[in-house]
Amino acid sequence: MTDDLEKQQVKLQAAQDKLKADKKKLASDKRKLTNDKKKLAAERVAFTEQMSELNEKRETLETQLAELDSERAKIAALRDELAEAQAQLETDRKAVSILWQEHDAAKAKLDEMMADHKKLKKKWKKAKKKAKKLKKKLKKK
Repeated sequence: MTDDLEKQQVKLQAAQDKLKADKKKLASDKRKLTNDKKKLAAERVAFTEQMSELNEKRETLETQLAELDSERAKIAALRDELAEAQAQLETDRKAVSILWQEHDAAKAKLDEMMADHKKLKKKWKKAKKKAKKLKKKLKKK
């Protein structure tokens, strides 16, 4: 029986040694896991900060993009206004050209009328002189 007892004690001792080694291994693994958890927590914090910074940058870029879109819309509106103004300018130029043509025609007509006026004035003066002469003749008779 002592052999059995010794064998069992050896087995027990081996099992206890294995249990001790497993305990040490578990403690070491637990420390490693704890360290890994701390590292992961730090990485999570850094990642969260990076994501926060990236979100801020994204929001800034979206704001700038919205401002650019607004500026583009203003530029488009100004281009439309410019096109309208250019069209109006062309219309006004045509109108001015027509007015100059009308002016030139009216001036020509005025010049013609002035020439007719001079002719009529000469005729009127001649007629007036004739009328005076005739009056004098009539008074004499």
